[in-house]
Amino acid sequence: MNATHKIVGMLWMAICGYFFATLVQGVYEAPPDRFDTLAISLFFVLLYLAGAIASFYLLIGAKWARFVLSVVALLTVTASVLGLFAFFNSPPFSFVGIAFDIFALASAGVLLFARKYVVAP
Repeated sequence: MNATHKIVGMLWMAICGYFFATLVQGVYEAPPDRFDTLAISLFFVLLYLAGAIASFYLLIGAKWARFVLSVVALLTVTASVLGLFAFFNSPPFSFVGIAFDIFALASAGVLLFARKYVVAP
């Protein structure tokens, strides 16, 4: 496995774990009053749970985990651009949000387009 994949996997495990815990806490403490807001929140809770699990499997060498983490990264960028969430408690189009979007796009590119490397440990 490429060392870059391991680094990206560790970073996404921390990011997905943080976002999962933050969103679960937000849904638990202040449940949304509208069904569509609740549905979007629960979708992203499950998405980040899947991302945390996939990043663990990426570290042990699963091929499918690269695709799943790429989807998580691209859906996170989409949510950020649409303004659905303000990540890291920052305004939607702040420097932190833009830097995180660039990281997510770069990591999706690294995970999706690096097919020449063997994924075995």
